[in-house]
Amino acid sequence: MIKIRISLFLILAVFQLCSCSDDFTNDSGTESRIIVDGYIEVGKKARVVLTQAIPVESQIDSTKYLDIVSTRANVRISDGEQSEYLYLRWNKNAFPQHYYESEKIRGEEGKTYDLEIMYYGDTLTAQTTIPEPVNVDSVWTIISEQDSSERDVWFRLCDNPQQKNYYRTFTRIISEQHEYVSTYLSSFDDNSFNGVCEEKPIYKGNENFYDKSRDFSFAVHDTVLLKLVSMDEDAYLFWKNYEKEVFNLGNPFASNGSNLISNISGGYGIWCGYNQSIHTIIIK
Repeated sequence: MIKIRISLFLILAVFQLCSCSDDFTNDSGTESRIIVDGYIEVGKKARVVLTQAIPVESQIDSTKYLDIVSTRANVRISDGEQSEYLYLRWNKNAFPQHYYESEKIRGEEGKTYDLEIMYYGDTLTAQTTIPEPVNVDSVWTIISEQDSSERDVWFRLCDNPQQKNYYRTFTRIISEQHEYVSTYLSSFDDNSFNGVCEEKPIYKGNENFYDKSRDFSFAVHDTVLLKLVSMDEDAYLFWKNYEKEVFNLGNPFASNGSNLISNISGGYGIWCGYNQSIHTIIIK
């Protein structure tokens, strides 16, 4: 059995197939069931995972993997100056293990990136931008009120008063995790602190569906990478509402997929640009 993360493709696959009607924001009116989870970060290659919608009662394991993950698409990105087709890659430590990755094009602040996906008779398109970086002033820990052997992580963020800003947070415990995991309540905007500095906690997120714990703190002696990213409004609206749906995961029929706003024309999901700020914390 493959260890399954709380991944975008699985949430959307369930919503799409268990809904009585298509409630996703999708201007194309297409019947495509391709789900996109794609992003490009400053200095990093673009990465795109393509999957297909599945019935809500389906079992997901290694025998069904190739029925879910799309590995035969043509995926192309452009930054306005150059374009390239992405290569299919494989990473045994991730799920899904197959993804498409750029070779030449890497993320640059201020640029706009167009995505085009051709999969049999379907053509999907999307566009995203990479905004200015997050202005992180400081990061620190305090003793957890629930368990004195653990620590809560806090950071101080200073917001640009001339812009409307959108943010998201991730962590990675170096000794335990190969990939970054989005934190609990990871997405937020600057409505409550526009133009000023704000102190915010980092709530450790769950890595997979089977983890039912609500342990938001970090263990002493852990080395944690904290990644804070800025993103555009489309990405914020998608991820903010996606997180609401994750809370309903135990009962998918209670989910309200109409709140998920996709920027994928001809399909579902998200294509987003991140400008990241990464900080290393040794929990003491």
